Amino acid sequence: MNPTEKQKAALSTLKESLPEIKAIMGLHAKNGVNLEALALQELDNLQMIANGKPEIYECMPQSVLLAVKNVLKQNLTLDPYAGLVYVKTRNLKTGMGPDGQPVWAKILEIQPSANGLISIARQCGRILDMKRPEVTKDDKGKVTGCSVEILLPSAGNTTRWEKFSFDESDFIRWRRASDKENGRGKNDVGTENYKYANANYTNWQGGIDPEFARAKAVRHALKKLGTNQNEVIYVPKTGTMPAGPLTTTIVESGADESAANDEHQNGTVDVEHTVVSSSPANESVVIPNSSDL
Repeated sequence: MNPTEKQKAALSTLKESLPEIKAIMGLHAKNGVNLEALALQELDNLQMIANGKPEIYECMPQSVLLAVKNVLKQNLTLDPYAGLVYVKTRNLKTGMGPDGQPVWAKILEIQPSANGLISIARQCGRILDMKRPEVTKDDKGKVTGCSVEILLPSAGNTTRWEKFSFDESDFIRWRRASDKENGRGKNDVGTENYKYANANYTNWQGGIDPEFARAKAVRHALKKLGTNQNEVIYVPKTGTMPAGPLTTTIVESGADESAANDEHQNGTVDVEHTVVSSSPANESVVIPNSSDL
């Protein structure tokens, strides 16, 4: 089967389901937006990614459709330059063959990056702002802890900064989970010092990479908040912003390349961009619906 035929097999289900994809995108789009043009653009984005990851063409068509629908339901985009999602393939055991050997199939998985999780949390009204994560190091430069402060809406139309801190015990726990994830189906998972774990846990002065730690801190802090995107359908949140400039730190995809499930091992790290905004004291702010973000 040549690449053109593979492409048709993997993406044909998406084109057949274009009306359903448009309906999902319509949950967030503003009135008058050309939903078909947006939907076709997302299919082009996936094809652009697949050109660099041809294994996507091998995936079960239904898994491709489900993965794309999930991304669009979260009001994220597949645009590779946005850095909001990770697109990966996974081998899944679907049964046993006549010879008693397992039968495997390739499926597509698309997961939010740290940036994507920040976007989802903002859409839900669970966060208002976020400071750049901070790391602490010992005298040899090894990372011993990481923390992130998030501005949260609170009772009585107020806000509060809450700090989420993680230390080496968390790094070990994350590394153990990474080893288990990457070594699925292997008999020696959990042995030999977690050899399947992402290299970013040990490639910086014998400890976790600082940028990787920042991305993981964002990811796990947002997990503790609980984000239900359906909330935006019902009640918008309101809050009173404190005085002074506020910083929203967006963790770039490279630093979080493996933080989704620690499946990537390339260890690439990109820079972070900081967006600074300011708000007058006691200004009442209405958190917008997802279509306004």
